[in-house]
Amino acid sequence: MPTAMQDLTRFLGNDGRIDEGMLVRYYRKEVRGWKNAQIVVDLYNELLEENVSIRWMQRMEQQNNVPIDQTRRWVLATLLSIPPAYLGLPALKPIIQLQDTVQIVVSTKAPEVDNTEYGSRLRELWRSNHANARKPDVIPEIVARIYALQEALLYGKEQQRKLVARLLCNYLILCGNVHRYQGYLSTAITYLNHALTLAREKGFYELYTRTLYLRGFAFFNRWTLWRNKEDRSDLLYAVRDLKAAQSFVESAHKHGIAISQSLKGAILAEGGRALAYNARDSQERLEAMNKLDQAGRIISASSFSNDDERFLRVDQEWYHIDKAEAYIANGWADSAFQELANVYKGDPLLHQRYLYAYLLEAEAHMVRGRIEIGIAHLENVMQVLNEETKRRHLNRIINTYESLNENEKYQKSPDVARLGVRVLRIVHPELFYSNT
Repeated sequence: MPTAMQDLTRFLGNDGRIDEGMLVRYYRKEVRGWKNAQIVVDLYNELLEENVSIRWMQRMEQQNNVPIDQTRRWVLATLLSIPPAYLGLPALKPIIQLQDTVQIVVSTKAPEVDNTEYGSRLRELWRSNHANARKPDVIPEIVARIYALQEALLYGKEQQRKLVARLLCNYLILCGNVHRYQGYLSTAITYLNHALTLAREKGFYELYTRTLYLRGFAFFNRWTLWRNKEDRSDLLYAVRDLKAAQSFVESAHKHGIAISQSLKGAILAEGGRALAYNARDSQERLEAMNKLDQAGRIISASSFSNDDERFLRVDQEWYHIDKAEAYIANGWADSAFQELANVYKGDPLLHQRYLYAYLLEAEAHMVRGRIEIGIAHLENVMQVLNEETKRRHLNRIINTYESLNENEKYQKSPDVARLGVRVLRIVHPELFYSNT
């Protein structure tokens, strides 16, 4: 393809200005490979809810009559992969950079530290974690309690400090997990780092194991959002933490430490999933699937009890989702579909795991080469994203779109082009306030 400067000079008209009609025609035919202008017309009408004709499109190209309003220009630029500046469009904030840290303003004072009340509230927050994690005021409440516990640890009575330290560690873990759930992954890792330090200092081995697992989970979540998958630092951190957590589980009996079945199953499942993405050969892929099989045996056993009051709700759906993703990482789409068939996939607005399952189903279709079906699934997912779930999942959709759009095999796909405009609309809705 010509360089940017060559692109621009070839479109200069007699007056020394860019002939935008000629520019649009070139990108339609030579870049997208759409010889038939009807493809653009159909997409344009669908996305802008207009009713222009192919004759309108031909006049636009031949008579240098590109619409002057920015919304239509952005749609044309995105559909045809035209660099926005070529159509005089301003630079936008990078669509990949979604906030994953949060500044916390604590506006409420925590109740005075009472070990019984703090323990009861801790269990209450974990027991309905998916609901509490959505509440805008839950993080300030947890942080206020952390501050109160830190004060009690510094200045409280000696006989109370060990109990306070354990409560503080638990609240740090909870705070990290709520941030992870809401998509503030760097902040989540910071709180979990504090919990690890405290657990190590105080010899809270079970809490240390629990925190290693959750930090590995957060590192993995953050790695999935990066555009450059060649940078595996977060993935390697996840593999490291999950392996360390498994080692602590295996040695727990030496210290007389009870580890819940939920935590054991979760460590194996997440460890297998992360290892599948990091596998370099068939032996490591086999090791990843073996971990997941071990998790499955724990979670599906008749004796399995999901009664850990200070942890996530780990169940068979959880296991099947992780295993499906490991299959996708290995390129085994049919096996992934079999696992996803075991997931209920209920209301994605109530449980993020169902939203995630729909995303995995889209990716499995793409592994099979069924790009159009996969994109349709992604478009359905985007319809139910909210501010919370955007931070967790939108980058993954954007990464998928950009990978497809840069792949010569799919550059001619109208479905890929349409997905680009859908992404633009959800990331920059201000561009679509009006079509006039």
